[in-house]
Amino acid sequence: MEKHITRNGIMINNGQLSTLMNRKLSYSVWEYILRLSTVALLALISFVLLSNKTNALNSFIWSSIAFLIITIFSTLILLKSPKWLWLFVSAYLIKLTIGLVHYLYFIDPLYFESSGGYKALTYEFESVFDGIITFANLKLDHGIFYFESSVIEASHPEILSLISIPFMFFGDYVLTISPINSFFSLLISINIFLISKYKYKFSDKTLKYIALVTAFFPITLLSSLLWRDVVGISFMSIGLTLIYFAKRSVTQYLMLIVACYLFYLHRSIYPILLLLAYVIDIVLNQNNKRKGIDLLYRILTIVFVIVLLPLIINLANTEANESMAGGIFNFNILILPVKILLGIIGPFPWINFLLYESIPAYAYQLQDYFQGTFNIAFVICFILFRKKYFKKENLNLLNLMGLFLIISGLFNSFMHMPYVAFGFMFLTPLLLTEINLSKFKKIYIYSFIALVLLNLIIIVVIGNLGISSLWK
Repeated sequence: MEKHITRNGIMINNGQLSTLMNRKLSYSVWEYILRLSTVALLALISFVLLSNKTNALNSFIWSSIAFLIITIFSTLILLKSPKWLWLFVSAYLIKLTIGLVHYLYFIDPLYFESSGGYKALTYEFESVFDGIITFANLKLDHGIFYFESSVIEASHPEILSLISIPFMFFGDYVLTISPINSFFSLLISINIFLISKYKYKFSDKTLKYIALVTAFFPITLLSSLLWRDVVGISFMSIGLTLIYFAKRSVTQYLMLIVACYLFYLHRSIYPILLLLAYVIDIVLNQNNKRKGIDLLYRILTIVFVIVLLPLIINLANTEANESMAGGIFNFNILILPVKILLGIIGPFPWINFLLYESIPAYAYQLQDYFQGTFNIAFVICFILFRKKYFKKENLNLLNLMGLFLIISGLFNSFMHMPYVAFGFMFLTPLLLTEINLSKFKKIYIYSFIALVLLNLIIIVVIGNLGISSLWK
């Protein structure tokens, strides 16, 4: 029997070598849960040890250090290797810096000289911040695990309750949101990376592309934005990872239930989309060696989802969610093509940003312009290389979920481009398995130039009106 020598000088045979390699290339769901729980525990310890509420500057410094430590630890423990540490740490620091500079320049230049409180932007931003601070104060009075959904008027307040935990330790300062968003956006990237590596076995070169694009995803660059979407999508990425890493069917069904709850925490419709994607994936891609077991598994999956679906719909049937859901899929077929285009491109033309002095919230549209360019470049790639992408094996859970997020965003009457953008984030591994990053960069640059020229034409034709005004 052939022998091999490890780095430590230990002699092993072929069977032992195969076992060792399989362990390196596998990731169990229980291992993932344990590692993620360890990260959560370290986060709490970091908050306690580095807590500082003295002023806005100290709060920002120490909260940033706390989440830097969490980012380092998360990268090492979840990826099980220091190989990608520099990339994710650099991404954290760059996002943190971009968010800080953007906020100080466009929103509140005197932030560190003031109380660090909320700067009037829009009702949406104000309600998010008020909700966070309300939960933070309640937790300070009643304990970190205290939660009461009725204290604020918002759908799915659980995410705001989670976001409020760092504010307990670093005070009622707005920019505490910046390290929070920076870390959780990278947690999405890490989970997509894990699925790409351990489930789909992509090459290191492709994994590098995936890590770079998802870590610096345009919609996540302005880390000072007061929103819950980044944290909500990170929950969804955790749910997908749990499903992918569950090896046995019973365990996978259990993880599907957990994932549905994590999806529900973000938006009521998302667990329904998850169940639909899961069934399609199982029906199309289940490949057991024994056809009888294969068929049985598909039937059981469909039955399980049929039983689970009414429970989710009933759970989502609350007054707050009914109000939000009332506008979903409510659209005029005549203006549908324009709305789809706008949903992909985002705010257009790019003139609102120039009004940031009178309406500071418009300063945050800057990342929407880069994200819209990314979306257009993405669509162009899919059209140009459609023969590579439109394959049965590409209809997997991750890709279907990305596609369904895009569709739900495009057909939503609220027309928030971020809904669409995060769908493209889940589709990033599919994009980069067929073309290299340099080719995508070239298409991105051409798309950006084309959109700039189109902006000039639109401004000349319709003046300062946006495209959305055409159906108002």
